Amino acid sequence: TPDRARLHCFGMGNPPLMYLFQKLNVYSLDSMGWLKVAGYGNIFFPFTRAYNVTYKSLGQTDAFVSYEEIERLKEITGHRCRFCDDPALLTKSRMQRAVHNLAALLDTVEQLGTLDDTSILQIMNGRTAYYKFYQEVCRFGREGHLSHSSSGFADLLGRDTATAQRPHPQ
Repeated sequence: TPDRARLHCFGMGNPPLMYLFQKLNVYSLDSMGWLKVAGYGNIFFPFTRAYNVTYKSLGQTDAFVSYEEIERLKEITGHRCRFCDDPALLTKSRMQRAVHNLAALLDTVEQLGTLDDTSILQIMNGRTAYYKFYQEVCRFGREGHLSHSSSGFADLLGRDTATAQRPHPQ
């Protein structure tokens, strides 16, 4: 609304954060993360963390994803794009990973308008480090305050959980 500030988040556009920011009424965001993570051998799917497909991840061998896991993630997230039709190309081509990641971000934006919170949280469960933050955001929306046990979430917002209150609508 014209009498409320519009918040823009610079450089914060991975799929899991897009949902979090929507729940926090962030107006807009931008990111080159889709391109950057592709250079490190990683791919996104809607509402998930980045998954490594090239073995180039520094010390994160648990993040490597097999061809079979790519197919499973496509099924879970409902993501389909011509850039991930051939998982072998994702492992070999940075550009293939980059345009796939961009397609996954666009799918995320589209799904924000069509999926309910329960469906999104089911996709994210165990597939992003932000999952607990999302649960807290949902409670924040219902109860109007952050729980005292959510210090990580408060750190993310830069607030003290004891005094954090939901903004009142104008």
